[in-house]
Amino acid sequence: MKGRIIFEIFIFPVVLFSMVFGFAWVKLGGITREWALTTALLFVLVMGSMVFFLARILEKHGYRKSDIKRIDEILEEHWNEPWDSGYLKHDV
Repeated sequence: MKGRIIFEIFIFPVVLFSMVFGFAWVKLGGITREWALTTALLFVLVMGSMVFFLARILEKHGYRKSDIKRIDEILEEHWNEPWDSGYLKHDV
């Protein structure tokens, strides 16, 4: 179960990013090392901010920030909530 979470949060976006990066490399041709480093840095910043904001949403709903590790279990607990503003499922 934990491996699935790591796959969904980190590995899948890295693979997706690599595919987009490879497509850009083939189509544009003149990609420099600086462009690649900037793109990788922006990817890491986006992933970090996503985890940070998800942790803040969990904290707002009475969980600890460290509960981000079990986000799938938490969302399953709240699955029957309505999709209205203010509910955890809607906020996530």
